[in-house]
Amino acid sequence: MTLPSENYSIFTDLPLYFRPKEMVKNNTLIFSFDSTKKARFGVLPRYAKDEKHIRWFELPNCFIFHNANAWEEDDEIVLITCRMENINLDMASGAVKEKLYIS
Repeated sequence: MTLPSENYSIFTDLPLYFRPKEMVKNNTLIFSFDSTKKARFGVLPRYAKDEKHIRWFELPNCFIFHNANAWEEDDEIVLITCRMENINLDMASGAVKEKLYIS
């Protein structure tokens, strides 16, 4: 998912994977969350000529399900997201387990 600020594009790289083969073979959800992988986001100047200018920043492991806004304040980029530390959707029982993180 990409979110632009005035001078940058922001990319998320998250440990949620789309696995249709496992869904069919194992009767599981099509998405799987790998809690052993790191989450990160990249910041790329909007008018960069290539990907060499992207800077990556690691986050505590999480899933960002919605980017709300981004803007610049002096030399910082402010990014507002909806973030969960873990995703556990138990479709068999209908339970959804989540721990919300607000900072």
